[in-house]
Amino acid sequence: MCIPPFVNDTSPFFIKMKSKEQILEEHLYLNKLKEADIPAVAPIKDTNGDTLFHLESEDIYFCLFPKVAGRNPYELD
Repeated sequence: MCIPPFVNDTSPFFIKMKSKEQILEEHLYLNKLKEADIPAVAPIKDTNGDTLFHLESEDIYFCLFPKVAGRNPYELD
């Protein structure tokens, strides 16, 4: 799979492949978290603002997320 040209190929990212409905539901949830000022990692948008991509040759839907450091579980104790 080639990296879409709108992604900075020097920044680490990961790909999620799910059904179209699952991806859109997750993105809606992430947007609600961000609106509520709850820290969440948003998917990468293309130049049109889209976050859902389709690999037509394989009929696979996917999205890209930047790789970011999370919290150490021991910090939450």
